[in-house]
Amino acid sequence: MSAGGQMISVHPEELTFELELEKPSYCNIKVVNNTEHHVAFKVKTTSPTKYFVRPNASVVQPWDSCTVTVSHQAQKEYPPDMQCKDKFLIQSAKVPPSSDMDEIPSDTFNKDSAKVIEELKLRVVYTFPSQSGHANSEEESGLASSASGRRGSDDILKRRRNRKSDTGFSLTFAAFAGLVGGTLLVNHVTVTTMPFLIFNPSVAAAPLVVLASHRLPKFPIKPLLFSPCFEPSSFPSSPPSCINLMSWLGKLGFVLGGRGAAPVASSAIAQGRDDDVPATGQEFAQFGAGCFWGVELAFQRVPGVTRTEVGYSQGNLHEPTYEDVCSGTTNHSEIVRVQYDPRGCSYGNLLDVFWARHDPTTVNRQGNDVGTQYRSGIYFYTAEQEKAARESMERHQKTLSRKIVTEILRAKKFYKAEEYHQQYLEKGGRFGHKQSASKGCSDPIRCYG
Repeated sequence: MSAGGQMISVHPEELTFELELEKPSYCNIKVVNNTEHHVAFKVKTTSPTKYFVRPNASVVQPWDSCTVTVSHQAQKEYPPDMQCKDKFLIQSAKVPPSSDMDEIPSDTFNKDSAKVIEELKLRVVYTFPSQSGHANSEEESGLASSASGRRGSDDILKRRRNRKSDTGFSLTFAAFAGLVGGTLLVNHVTVTTMPFLIFNPSVAAAPLVVLASHRLPKFPIKPLLFSPCFEPSSFPSSPPSCINLMSWLGKLGFVLGGRGAAPVASSAIAQGRDDDVPATGQEFAQFGAGCFWGVELAFQRVPGVTRTEVGYSQGNLHEPTYEDVCSGTTNHSEIVRVQYDPRGCSYGNLLDVFWARHDPTTVNRQGNDVGTQYRSGIYFYTAEQEKAARESMERHQKTLSRKIVTEILRAKKFYKAEEYHQQYLEKGGRFGHKQSASKGCSDPIRCYG
């Protein structure tokens, strides 16, 4: 079924989210232009802090369509009777041909203007993952009962996690403290750990659950070691080995100086240098130029580039997820890390691709994508890269009428994004249409696939 008006129609006519506790959920809707004109649309919701809409505004060509992905924030409990009062409003208006969202008048969706504004309202529906369609009244009653039962189970789990006097739990961490409370040999350097550790069960409970689930394969060992790229000035008050060790002890509930120690250490790790090493004879470069899908494909096509990865950097949270970054609270940027052979590709060539790929004059925005994660940035690994980047920016500035806002900073710890983001457009993107990553390919890049 679809909701429709004269200018656009929306498929389906409601947003259906399959809710699973403490996990985000997603829903796609297709906005179809039913006219021979260019039509701009904008998506609004009554609960903007609960949903992330991408793109939330765009221009659709005649008889064409645009797929909008709506992300629903993770929930800690099911809503009563699985009912949702949130509403979505999609406004649409005709715009001149070849219009871009950055170019249309600011009052395009203003009802007081002379333009004809069409509005479509969509409701939100919640289901459990096992549901394949709408339930009848009897099924809804069963689902509500199930939701109540799950909430009860969740309450029990929460009480168990917050338990502060579990002997077995304490003994487990006491053993762990014994393992790390002595003397460590790190990279052939003897390091004496601090013996005055305070165990805080309320801090340790949540990480224990995490370590027992999907985080376990990611349990980091490398941060406990010295890095060849370590920058002592990043940790003015403590030696690097102590800070890195304390950060992970803090995540396990062993805190030094109060509960605030763990977040500080987490930020310190995230602000450290990128300690990954490129292949022999290769070099790394990092760029931020908006949504990393299209940027990665542009660099994949460059002769001499041997590897690309998309991820997050320049933020203040250790091991961020895509949802963390999209929340706008971690200050991470969507980054493409490029590995290249300097014998077949100069750093200057990469800079040329970077400038050509995006608009460096917009603050925290590229087209319809708005947020700090979409800021323009060049992140250097060496003094030579920094010098080349600044000289390149000066040259490019002379070709533009607006001031470049690109930040040029030292490359920091790189967190590889989720696997489905890697080579996203080459694999087919949102619509399953694969785009060529062949070296030298000049085909236009469709940002969302």
